[in-house]
Amino acid sequence: MNFLRFLLFLFLKSVSLVAYPLRLRWIGQKPDRHWKNVQLVVFLNHTSLFEHIYISAFPNSFLWKLSRTLIFPAAEETLKRPLLGPFFRFMAPSVVSITRKRDDSWRYFLTQLTDDNALIFMAEGRMKRKNGLDKEGKPMTVRGGVVEALEAFRGKKALFAYSGGLHHIYPPGAKVPAFFRSISLALEVLDINQYLANFRSLTDTDYVRAICADLERRRDLYCHPIPS
Repeated sequence: MNFLRFLLFLFLKSVSLVAYPLRLRWIGQKPDRHWKNVQLVVFLNHTSLFEHIYISAFPNSFLWKLSRTLIFPAAEETLKRPLLGPFFRFMAPSVVSITRKRDDSWRYFLTQLTDDNALIFMAEGRMKRKNGLDKEGKPMTVRGGVVEALEAFRGKKALFAYSGGLHHIYPPGAKVPAFFRSISLALEVLDINQYLANFRSLTDTDYVRAICADLERRRDLYCHPIPS
């Protein structure tokens, strides 16, 4: 299954390179060419269920690593969809169904993380609609779960992926994606220990709030949308 998954990743990357030209930029220093120490990918500006097309930015060696070690949480309602559900389950050796609340499903997911896992994490926990708000009409804030994800990967590197947004390709509720449109992505690699050390003087509650606020600031600064 791992090899079949890797072949799927290569196929998706090839299609993405042709159908969705990528405008990629790096913030700060790039990682080594194989992204060896990257085990956590924190995705910001979640706008679509089609974000796997950003796979074109990943080196093949990292895709092989993901095919063997990737774990990610997915909303129950997404995994129950007829086509998307099986597709997402095949995308990783371990896909854990969670609700959108900090309940037993989230705590169970945290217990499944190991030092060998690679995790892709949507820091906002839900998708932004075309009006700039979530499905319930609330602002797109970063959820505190991202702090627990960062804590779980201390000693590693985190790749922060700032999406330019995909509403011009496959917005929430659309039936069919558009093709041959440009996409944009900014990437930043940070040492997790060093990043968290910036907030270590804060109390527990302020610690979580400050990190979430910092990630929202980075999202708003580095996510450059492409006009529809």
